[in-house]
Amino acid sequence: MKILISNSLDNHALSCEYNKGSEAVAIATIKMLRQAWPDAEIASFVQFTDSFTEANGIRVIESKRFTTTRFSPGTLLESSLNLVRCKLWAALHKHCPRAAKAIINNKRLREYTNADIVLDLGLDTYSDDYGMLAVIEHSKDILLGLLLRRPVVIWAQSLGPFQSKLTKWLVKFALNRVALITAREEISLEQLRLLGINGPPIHLTADPAFLLEPASEKTVREMLSMEGIRTDGKPLVGLTLSWSSVIGKSKKSRFLQIAKEVFWIMRALLPERLFQFLLRMSGRYKRLDMASYIDNKVIAEIADYLVERLDAYVLLVPHDYNPAADDRKLLKEILKAVKHNERVKLLAREYSAPQLKGFIGQCDMFVGGKMHANIAALSMCVPTVGIQYGSKFYGIMRMLGQEQYVCDKLTFHEVRAKIDEAWSNREGIRAELKTKLVTVKKQALQNCELVKQLVEHRQLSNTS
Repeated sequence: MKILISNSLDNHALSCEYNKGSEAVAIATIKMLRQAWPDAEIASFVQFTDSFTEANGIRVIESKRFTTTRFSPGTLLESSLNLVRCKLWAALHKHCPRAAKAIINNKRLREYTNADIVLDLGLDTYSDDYGMLAVIEHSKDILLGLLLRRPVVIWAQSLGPFQSKLTKWLVKFALNRVALITAREEISLEQLRLLGINGPPIHLTADPAFLLEPASEKTVREMLSMEGIRTDGKPLVGLTLSWSSVIGKSKKSRFLQIAKEVFWIMRALLPERLFQFLLRMSGRYKRLDMASYIDNKVIAEIADYLVERLDAYVLLVPHDYNPAADDRKLLKEILKAVKHNERVKLLAREYSAPQLKGFIGQCDMFVGGKMHANIAALSMCVPTVGIQYGSKFYGIMRMLGQEQYVCDKLTFHEVRAKIDEAWSNREGIRAELKTKLVTVKKQALQNCELVKQLVEHRQLSNTS
């Protein structure tokens, strides 16, 4: 059994490991695949570090790896030429097999042809939120597999939104031809229905990150000690925010909408060193520095309220270490603004997804603006208040009966009200989570069970 993993945004960068939510999904996915096919050869276009590949027993197909950019003029041209090659192969392979074989003449396409199945590990990146270019490149990756007659599976994703006519058409064209789609929440199912996706089987499952094993409690306590964090028997509340949630008010800005598209285009087309230089320079200009859109006062008020209302220690938990948008930069700004800085601590070192889940599991409550940080909390039965930056928050929280604890906006009054409600109901929330997690974890495992059924059906069809 040969399995190929792809995610166009991570095929040329270490984005997956920088983002600890993505890392959590990758680890849990690989573990599931290993349990289903112990001897499977798992290859990955997603660029992982050597330590990750060794720990998880996979092989990375190395490409030109970038630090902050995700595409380049070279990779964009290569993906387009590969698409042409695959189209020619599809037209020739029946009648001119030798000529068709000669067309598949590079490492990337040979990996597709050697795979028994292709897993698209796109998470939530198949969306206009990442720019039109990202949707186009993602669609190309899917079409490469389809043209080479490989079964492509859309694995446990949140899909959309798609606003432009071009991306809607392209996504509909690609997804109606895949072998299987599993969606990790109900809102994505509705997106697929609205787009007119009715070709492949579509199933509601759950995010694989619910299955991630955390670091041991002993290890976590040792790491807390190394960070100089002591609670003295008082409650510990975790807090994390995403750049998307803190600049939510600015999303209506026409200037920022244009700046966002320019950012994605420059990130793809400029040489990486030049892009990094311009990224550093942009911080000098208030309108281009995302940190300037952060209302530190509101976030600091929330942290201080947790200290005062609950007599708690607050643990600021970064969940993405990407150089272009490191959570620690955002959380350091919050730390500067709080009054009770002796009771608010930031995890300064870089940790793995299992380690961060272990930290979050030590919390008595969690306030999160990052979906996978919230999944880490929920899967450890930690009462969680979510600060949404996309509709998927409701979908994930609804699966566990927790949608009433999602804040539509990052305002002190709304977040405070949700904190008070969740803290008052914390014992009931823990009990409800414990019950519902049994079903949700089964749904997460169903991702692999559905793929296994697909593979067995294809094997049976090929032998009959």
